[in-house]
Amino acid sequence: MVQGFFNINKSAGMTSHDVVSVIRRIVQIKRVGHGGTLDPDAQGVLVVAVGSATRALQYLEQWPKIYCAQLELGSATDTQDSSGQKTMIRDSFSISRSELQSVLDGFLGCTEQIPPMYSAIKIGGQKLYEAARKGISIERKPRPIKIDSIELLDQTDADYLGPRARISIRATCSAGTYIRTLCHDIGIKLNCYAHMTHLVRERSGIFRIADAVPLDLLRNAPQSAATHLIGINEALAHLPAVRVNADLSRRVLCGNTVPIDELINGLCRLQDANGIILAVAEGRRIGPDSVTTASPICVFSAPGE
Repeated sequence: MVQGFFNINKSAGMTSHDVVSVIRRIVQIKRVGHGGTLDPDAQGVLVVAVGSATRALQYLEQWPKIYCAQLELGSATDTQDSSGQKTMIRDSFSISRSELQSVLDGFLGCTEQIPPMYSAIKIGGQKLYEAARKGISIERKPRPIKIDSIELLDQTDADYLGPRARISIRATCSAGTYIRTLCHDIGIKLNCYAHMTHLVRERSGIFRIADAVPLDLLRNAPQSAATHLIGINEALAHLPAVRVNADLSRRVLCGNTVPIDELINGLCRLQDANGIILAVAEGRRIGPDSVTTASPICVFSAPGE
């Protein structure tokens, strides 16, 4: 059975679902999913899970992500990127580099963000972008996000920025952060408006753009797909590993709680004697003797089953 993750370098013009559909045809398996949607115009790292690896996506999606984005000053759009219609324009302003840096610094740390109307979030059973296309605006509650860093990438010598000036930033942020909304909000803080013109996801957890595979490479050589798969064990390497014997392995695959020797409180990987991952489990120390048990919460099919 094919299972694992593809680190795909998504090109512009495709939805994340388009990529999943192509991978599904290449590997001839229906069970394919992705972790962390990229907008059609966005590029970069898209993690695609195959087979029972789809169960592990929930343990990857909370990883911090790194984006490189370009934004244009002077106008906001209804989609918060260049694909939308301009809704607010400022034709005259002058912003210093120090003012820009001060505004960027103000977004660092834990904060809240209102998701854009043009997004796949569901409210009341309806996707926001479907309502937006009908001209309906739905109230959205702010969501907590965290921005660890924002780096100004431009090397221009200009001391001041005016209408239609474009700047590039690199942001490290929590899952669920909308970068086009960040670009929009930067424009609001600068009192000049802004919208995103380009976006590349450079990293999602251990998945880096330098290692990402172009989709056309797999499409043109489907027989090579297996060589680009990243195993579940490798993808979940941030969780401590615990090996169990053959008898306990069978119990784990049936979803049963088993005793383990390691003192672990929290998530861990349960592996068989050969190091093959069996499940993600919750380790707990119980009783006066601090006996540790591991309760499987996500069981994977062993390769070949």
